[in-house]
Amino acid sequence: ARWEGFSLVWYRELFNDPNIMHSLWITLSIAVLAALFSTIIGTLAAIGIQAMRKRPQSIMLALNNIPMTMPDIGTGISLMLLTVDTRCISIGMHPPEESLILDIKSLLNIIR
Repeated sequence: ARWEGFSLVWYRELFNDPNIMHSLWITLSIAVLAALFSTIIGTLAAIGIQAMRKRPQSIMLALNNIPMTMPDIGTGISLMLLTVDTRCISIGMHPPEESLILDIKSLLNIIR
């Protein structure tokens, strides 16, 4: 295949297909309803948490933050396993002479 330029022909074909347009309408309807319901539930939850006493409020806020911190923890653990596996850092699992230890001084030398 050879590049012959950018074209919107296939988008026109896509939007002229009634099955695709029906699917798009259903998808957008579900998205709007989900956003509306989640906004209502989130607002009611925020009002309820604000009205709580201090200790139950702090417990609810901690439980609320768990889903937001789990991806960061998973990313951190996988990056740690990657660097240990590729021996980019030494955390005591390999002898220092066999692994490349990245400290601040050598990192600054790499950047310069």
